Amino acid sequence: MVARGHEVAVITTDRSDKLPVAESSERLEVVRVRAYPSARDYYVAPSLRRFVLHEQPDIVHVQSFHTAVAPLTLSLLARLDVPYLLSFHSGGSSRAWRRSIRPLQYRLLRRYVGGAKALLAVSEFERQLFVDRLEIDPSRIQVIPNGVSTQIVDQRGVVERDPNLMVSAGRIERYKGHHRAIEAMPDVLRAVPEARLLVVGSGPYQDELERLIRTLGVTDAVDLTSVSQHDRAGMGRLLAEATVSIALSDYEAEGIGVIESRAMGCRVIVTAGTALRELIDSTAVVGVPPDPPKPVVAAAMIDALRAGAPEPPALVRTWDAVTDDLEALYHRILA
Repeated sequence: MVARGHEVAVITTDRSDKLPVAESSERLEVVRVRAYPSARDYYVAPSLRRFVLHEQPDIVHVQSFHTAVAPLTLSLLARLDVPYLLSFHSGGSSRAWRRSIRPLQYRLLRRYVGGAKALLAVSEFERQLFVDRLEIDPSRIQVIPNGVSTQIVDQRGVVERDPNLMVSAGRIERYKGHHRAIEAMPDVLRAVPEARLLVVGSGPYQDELERLIRTLGVTDAVDLTSVSQHDRAGMGRLLAEATVSIALSDYEAEGIGVIESRAMGCRVIVTAGTALRELIDSTAVVGVPPDPPKPVVAAAMIDALRAGAPEPPALVRTWDAVTDDLEALYHRILA
């Protein structure tokens, strides 16, 4: 947006009270608002009103609804009569108590979505989820999928593909399903002794995964690593090297990792639930049932390794396309 001549301010939260209150680069301004409590992810930002008033925005795009910041911001914008839109950015959780409070979050959102100029989902699955949860007209929610970074796509062919390498990438939480791929590895190794699995990510479930690897005796075939979220080229090289990408998550609003994997020519295994089922096709992306039994996962991994990687698709939606869609939407709202 900045490169297209728009003035953009990002107002975000800081629970640590250690980051700069404001930073700017070229035409982009980042403002950090103190949020409380510091050690929890259900926080609020009481001084948000002052920062929004200072910016005097033409339009506000609220991102995500998982904390109390979103409904409070929507309430504030409605009172100030500032045009606003909301992207849901829904996600899964491994914590039962977090899942249990989702109905309360939906009720809070329902009070303010009526005043939004647009509501955005990243997949048909997510759109229908919020149509049902918020009890609103389906036409109120528009689907604008995310894009693949050109830094990832540029890594095609940079490294040689390893026919035995499988990757399971994503935050290290139980609901992401990395443990399912690890549990299947003893069966996979009996069929394909050279097979390797690389789990890519970081998060609170890492100790449990390391313990599982040791218990199953697959330390020589399974590794855990991480790639910085800012190092898209590094992620691209890793996917360019892999033959199989595995996404056995309990919940995905879109499955951008699967789309990135396909852009890099990986054969992909997904759970056939939530938004991942929209990505299944007859050749490159195969589905297994939600919460799949270990033999089913192992069989899919063995078949994918033996089939090899398909050619990547010629057309890939990038973030430039996302910017096109959002810019057009902003113009329509302001008109």
